Parts: sequence; structure tokens; C-alpha cells
Amino acid sequence: MSGSSHTLRRKLLRRVGVVLQNSFYSLLVPLVNIAISFLVIRLNSPALWGSFVEIMVVLHLLTHVAAWGNKEYLLREFSRSPQDIRQVWQTSLFSRLIFYGAICGFLLLIPGASVWVLLWGLSIVLSQSFDVLIIYRRDFALAIGTELLTISIMIVGIITQGDALSITQLLALFAIATSIKCLLLCAYFRNDLILSYWKLNLTYFRQAGPFFILGFSGILASRIDLYTVSILLNEQNVAEYQVFINLMLYLQALSAFILLPYVKTLYRMPDDSILRISVRLFVLGIGLVIPATLLADALLYTLYDIQYSAVFMLLGGLFVLPIYGYIPLIHRLYKNDATRIVLGVNICGAAFNLALNLLLLPIIGILGAIIASAVVQWGMLIYYHLQMRISYVRPMPNLPTDDRPISAEA
Repeated sequence: MSGSSHTLRRKLLRRVGVVLQNSFYSLLVPLVNIAISFLVIRLNSPALWGSFVEIMVVLHLLTHVAAWGNKEYLLREFSRSPQDIRQVWQTSLFSRLIFYGAICGFLLLIPGASVWVLLWGLSIVLSQSFDVLIIYRRDFALAIGTELLTISIMIVGIITQGDALSITQLLALFAIATSIKCLLLCAYFRNDLILSYWKLNLTYFRQAGPFFILGFSGILASRIDLYTVSILLNEQNVAEYQVFINLMLYLQALSAFILLPYVKTLYRMPDDSILRISVRLFVLGIGLVIPATLLADALLYTLYDIQYSAVFMLLGGLFVLPIYGYIPLIHRLYKNDATRIVLGVNICGAAFNLALNLLLLPIIGILGAIIASAVVQWGMLIYYHLQMRISYVRPMPNLPTDDRPISAEA
């Protein structure tokens, strides 16, 4: 009996270790963004960071297009056909590299861009391709190690240059550091890179298309304000808004971390139970967002020496809070294969956010951007709850009515 308990304890500790490593890896990139933006702004200027962000947001958008939902799509394909992992991964990678080559011309159209942007984009596309292998094989220690090395190179470069750092040097630093990370990942996964299935497969883009569209619409819904600010306002405003909105997005992400351990259970729950969870998580969100916003205000002033008004911070809290009330309802829609509803909400939210930004930014600056984003978030909360109420009268298809566990295939 003691041997069995010891075995169970070891399994539990191993699972907890995997969860902690995955969580740390997920949080590492946001922490890097905070650290890098802090160093550039304090050692050089907000204007330099703003100029860099104008290029970075476009690059990240294009590399997200080049990724074409590969992580989500390939995770499903790996689970379905473990014996074909190398084939489907290589086919996806080669097809997307050809695609990236086709869109490289758009990168050169970015004002201030250079050959370093092309190298940085290529390194991002290649590095992101290994994410699915890292997650599937749980090689989080490797991912964390390479990410920490990349961070170290960037930090040393920024500190060394200090106030002499230019936009070209900053782009070169990011390109070189990401390239080194990419080479390390290539060396570790060299067996997966052995040339066996390198061919262009255009059907891949159709098969992975739904995953890309859903993810891309989410990116637009959450980032359209930053894209608009970077186009319409000056570098100082871009830097101030990017630092602020990134921190608010990280506070939003806490809702997903809180719900993550219970997602499998949520997929087996009836609608009334999911609604109760939504209300409880929203109340919990109120308790978290108030002190978190105050802490964020102090952090922004202490680290970046940027003072935001009380109204601005209040709107930031109002922007963060709604997702705590609707994220369980999104998972309910996923459970019922109703992702088209989520897609529609994301697209409408992005379009309305863009319209409000175009209207308000010329009048009240970055305050207009956070007003627009907060209004859209509350609109999404209201819509998801109204949709939930309507489905009580007209039930959604395939909704489980008992507590039997879902199958492994589900």
C-alpha cells in the first residue's frame, strides 16, 4: 500500500512539475517584454522604444500569419497520428517557410525596417515551429533555458549601448538573439529536421485555416488599439500606451490561469453550473483587479517614470475585468463546437474597436484607445451572457446533459 502511495505521489509531483514549468514558460515572454521595455526607456528614451514598437507590432502580426495556426492544428494531428509526427511537422514547416518568403516584401515596406527585420522574422517563424514539439514532448526545461539565454543577450546588448542605442542596433540585437535561440532549437531537434518530407502542401493552409482564423481574430480583437495608436500617434505616445496595455493584457491573462485547472471539468458541466462559475469568477476578478491596478500604477511610475492619470488607470481596470465574466462562456461555446460565435464576436469587437479608435484618438489621444478597448470588452461580456440566456430557450446542439466523463477523443 505504501509503495502504491509512493508511486501516486511521484506521479502527482511530476504532473505538478510539468504544470509549473509550462506556466513559467508561458509567463516568461511577458516578463521579458516588461524587462526589455524598461531598460530601453530608462537607459535611452521612450521615443526609441516607441519607434521599435511600431516595427515590432507589424512584424509580430505578419509572423502570426506565417504561423497559420500550426501549433493548435499540429497538436491535434500529433494526437491523432503519433506515428506521422515528423511528416506532418516537416510538411507544415516547409509550406509555411515558402509562405513567409512570399510575404517578406511587406516587411520591407515598414518605415525604418532593414534586413535585420527579415532575419528577425525568419528566426521567429522557425522558433515558433518548435513550440508544438516542446509542448507535445514537454521539453519545457529546454524552452526555458533557450529563452533565458535570449533574454541575457538582449539585456547585455542594451546595457552595453545605453543611451547610444539606435533603432537599427536594437533591431539587430533582437534578430541576432532570436537567431541564436533558433540555432539551439535546431540542434536539439536535429532528428526532426532530417530531410524526409520537405514538400509544399497547399492543402495544409485549408486544413489549418480554422485554427488560424480563430487565433488571428483574437489577435486583432486584443491588439487593434495598439496598431491604431502606432499609426496615428507619435513615438512617445506609442511607448506609453504599449507599456500600459501590455500590463493590462497580462492582468487579463490571469483569468485563463485561474480557470485552466478546471477546464476539463467545465466541459462536462450543464449550462447553469457554467453560468454560476462565470458569476463567481467575475466577483473574484473584482477582488483581484482593484489591488492589481493600484500595483500596476505604482509599478509603471517606479520602473518607467511614467505617470498615468487616475481616470486612465480606472479605465484600465474596467478593460481588464469583463474577461473574468465571459471566459467560462467561451469554453462552453468551444465545448459545443460553436467556435463560429467566438469568431464573430472577435471580428465585430475588432471592427468596433478600430472605429472608436479612429474617432477618439485624434481628439483625446491614448485615453481614447483605452476607452474604446474598455467599451468593447464590456460589450463582449454583455453579448456572451445574452447568448447564454437565449440558448436556455433554444438549446445548443450536442450539449451534454449528464456528468459522464467526455471521451479521450473529445
